[in-house]
Amino acid sequence: MKINYLLARYGAHQNSFAEFVDADMQDVMKLFRVFNEGTHGSAGKFSLNSLRSIKARVEGAIRFLSTVIRGI
Repeated sequence: MKINYLLARYGAHQNSFAEFVDADMQDVMKLFRVFNEGTHGSAGKFSLNSLRSIKARVEGAIRFLSTVIRGI
């Protein structure tokens, strides 16, 4: 797991935190697929509000991971 490497590199590796970050990133990867399905192919699969919510969640997770990597 790359997150383990990054956390260990900055002296902040804890299994529970690494597991949390890994699970969060796996969820985000699933959301990328959902977002992709909702924006490609047949239009109207998701409402605009749903797409905005998915987008906000993915962006938030990217910011979180960036903070974890830079802030440790």
